[in-house]
Amino acid sequence: MWLHLASYIAKIAEKLGCADGPYPDNPLPSEFVLFHPWELKGAGEEDKPLPGKEDPLLDKAGQKRFQQIVGCLNYISHATRPDIGFAVNQLSRACHCPRKRHLAYVERVGAYLAGTADWGLHFKKECGTHLECFTDANYGHDGTKKSTTGLFLNFAGGPVYWTARKQDRLTSSTCDSESQAMMTVVHYVEHATDQLEELGCMQTAPTPVYNDNSSAVKFSTDPLAHNRSVQLARAMPY
Repeated sequence: MWLHLASYIAKIAEKLGCADGPYPDNPLPSEFVLFHPWELKGAGEEDKPLPGKEDPLLDKAGQKRFQQIVGCLNYISHATRPDIGFAVNQLSRACHCPRKRHLAYVERVGAYLAGTADWGLHFKKECGTHLECFTDANYGHDGTKKSTTGLFLNFAGGPVYWTARKQDRLTSSTCDSESQAMMTVVHYVEHATDQLEELGCMQTAPTPVYNDNSSAVKFSTDPLAHNRSVQLARAMPY
């Protein structure tokens, strides 16, 4: 089974004027900055930008265009395109105060989709009916000191659930943010397992959860190490 939104993406690309390219290789550029320090609430005099580095807020027409594009991208992301999930998650945080660069970013995501319009979800019977999960975290990267959890649930060779969301609490290290992500993933796995059971697809083996942080993996498999980390986190002032 192959699921895609090629025709819908083509219509959006026509509206954005990027149907004929150029097409970027990724949704966001390497120099992507969601918020500069001087754009955050509570910024002080020391956070003022250098002359010429200011990025003005969009006017009402620009804000409306930005919000409309984010809405379209959000639908596409949740339907068949997990590869733009992180980009949409980040840019949606600027909907209340979009700036010129934010509009350029969402238009770039639209151009990226135009160049990969026929990408989608592919499910194969021969891949079996066992869940597997991948998770990662981006430690306090966007100036708000909140890490971002990314997770990916695979079934029959294709993704059935994915998300990129800000974590609920502050974390003190990369290991802490990765552990928080793995803890969140467990709840999603339990929910997906229950849903599959209702559909008559019982999971006869434990669901593997993959993570690239060795310390977080150790904490998740060693109860004593986990207890020590929890006690340390509680003792640290925020």
